[in-house]
Amino acid sequence: MVLPTLFSAHAPAIQHRARRDAAGVPAPAVTLSPLDAFLLTRFAGYLPRPLTVLDLAADATDGDSVAVLDAAGVSVVSPRLSWAPPVSADWRPLVREERGARNSTHGAAPLAATASLTLLDAPADDGAEAWQTVARTLPVGGTTLVLLAETSATAPHTGQHLAWLADRLPDAPIVLLPLGATGTGEVLAQAMAACPVGGARRLIALREQAPFFATSELGLIFPTEDAAVAVALERLTALVTGNFQFLSLVRDAVTAATRIAALEAELIKERENYARLNERLVMTEAARVATDEARLATDEARLATDEARLATEEALRRAELARAQAEEARRQADSSRVVMERLLVKVQAQAEAALRASQAFEQRLAEKTEYAEWLESRLNHLEEEQLPWKNAVLARLEAEIRNLNASKALRAERLLRRVLRRG
Repeated sequence: MVLPTLFSAHAPAIQHRARRDAAGVPAPAVTLSPLDAFLLTRFAGYLPRPLTVLDLAADATDGDSVAVLDAAGVSVVSPRLSWAPPVSADWRPLVREERGARNSTHGAAPLAATASLTLLDAPADDGAEAWQTVARTLPVGGTTLVLLAETSATAPHTGQHLAWLADRLPDAPIVLLPLGATGTGEVLAQAMAACPVGGARRLIALREQAPFFATSELGLIFPTEDAAVAVALERLTALVTGNFQFLSLVRDAVTAATRIAALEAELIKERENYARLNERLVMTEAARVATDEARLATDEARLATDEARLATEEALRRAELARAQAEEARRQADSSRVVMERLLVKVQAQAEAALRASQAFEQRLAEKTEYAEWLESRLNHLEEEQLPWKNAVLARLEAEIRNLNASKALRAERLLRRVLRRG
């Protein structure tokens, strides 16, 4: 089971007060502090069940006490009192709305299934019949806890109110507030007078039970022989023993606060160091990125330069190759020209030689022709005398002419082939 905290126990009163403030309702005559709200709900939780709280402090607190008890799951009966201070605005509709909103938030109204809320308009102290109406709402055979609040106007009558309650609920424990300071508190003085030492009823100020309760304004009045109240009070005190001792709590709080302050200072310093380190890292990273970009740009420029140099070298190489090829072509052209000139000279020489040979041949042919003509004239002369010899000479002459023509054609063909082969 998770125990409520001071804040969670007092939260319903804060919400109820916020709604009253929004409606322009003045502050209540009696204020229920967070510590008293916590102690009231815890003490009620430790009493035997079934339990009903007879809340006679509701008008004095403007409904804060009802809101706190109802939110804690405690059955509450709250009648009016004739001596209660007049309220500037009725708090009861607000409490009902808060209860409905709280139940709807939980979905299935869990508080309504275990705790009841009864708000009576008739004063409980207005005669016997009025009290019977209140008594019929209290559990039979169960525990009734009375909550009583006194204002500055009703404090002098606290003894009378306690006596009236003792007559009607002699066995019911009473939670009284606010007690006030010892020696000056009217409520405390009246309560002490109503509960003398050795009497049937006992008065306990909760602020005297544990250092943690030092600011509490609650007083507890109960029958001296009531063991259930003693057990509940012991359990309530056990909540704040040990780690919750006041001086230990203060010491631990101071130590924790000092440690927290030191940790916060260290955290601030670490944050500053982190900020500086982060700034340095950012600057270093920016410088590294800039350096890498510059190096990359340099590499790209060097690569472009190398590519340009390679392109230039390639162009020069190709130009040199073209020049060499042109020089080779020129050299070959010159060589060919020389060869052609030599060949031409040779051909001319051969042509001249062929011409001279042809002329010589023609001369010889002429000589042969002349000789042939002589022979023919000779033959004609000897035709009649030496006809057989003439035919033989003519045949021989024709044969020599044919041989001479064949030899001349063969030499011309050889000369032409030689010229073509050398060219």
